[in-house]
Amino acid sequence: MPPPQPPRRRAGLVATIVCGCLVLVGAAVAFVIAVSGEDSGGGTAAGGSSGAAPEPPAAKPVQAPPRACELLSPAHLAAIVPGKVKEPFGNDPEPSGQGQIATRCSWANVPSVNGQRFPAVTVIVTATAANTEDVARTVFQNSVECDGRASKRISVEGADEACLQHGAFDANNAPVGNTKVAARRETVVVLFHYSHAAMPIEAIDNTASAGATSVLAAIGQSR
Repeated sequence: MPPPQPPRRRAGLVATIVCGCLVLVGAAVAFVIAVSGEDSGGGTAAGGSSGAAPEPPAAKPVQAPPRACELLSPAHLAAIVPGKVKEPFGNDPEPSGQGQIATRCSWANVPSVNGQRFPAVTVIVTATAANTEDVARTVFQNSVECDGRASKRISVEGADEACLQHGAFDANNAPVGNTKVAARRETVVVLFHYSHAAMPIEAIDNTASAGATSVLAAIGQSR
C-alpha cells in the first residue's frame, strides 16, 4: 500500500486536472461556435442563390401620340380632299399591343355638293407610339410591305425608315387608286393611306408621302 500523498501535492494534481478540463471545454465551445457560423453562412448563401428570381426591369412608359383626328389641319385636308369633307371618324389614343399606344382617324368627302360631283377620296391616318425602338420597328414592319411586288422603300423627311405600298391595280396590273405610306421615327410610327378615284398614281404617291411627313412633324411638335 503506497504511502499517502502530502496535501500540497494532491492540491496541485487537482488543479492540473481542473485546468485541463477547462481547456477541453473551451476548445469544444469554440468548435461549436465555428461550426454554427459556417452553417449560418452557408444557409445565407444558399438562400441567396435559391431565392426568387430577380424581377425584370419595369417596362418603359409610352408617351401617347396626339389624337389622330387632330394631326391634319383643315387647310391640309382642303388641299387633298375635293368638295366638302365629312366629319372625321376616329378614336382616342389607346393601347394596341404590349408597349404600344395607337390612334386612328379617317376622312372622306361628300361626292356631290350643290349639284357638283367630285371623285371619291378617303384619307386614313394611324399613329402609334411605342416604348422602345424595337417595338416601333415591329409595328412598322406589320404596317406595310417594303420589298414586295407592289411596294418599295422610300425616303420621307424626318423618318428613320419609310415604305410605300400600292393597294389596287387595273386590268394591266398597273397600280391605281390608293397608296399607303408607313414611316418610323425612333419610337413613333405613322401610316398615311390616301385613296383618290381620279388622280394619277404618281400624284397619289406624292400626296401620301407628303402626308406622312406632315403627320410625323405634327407629332414631333407635340413632344
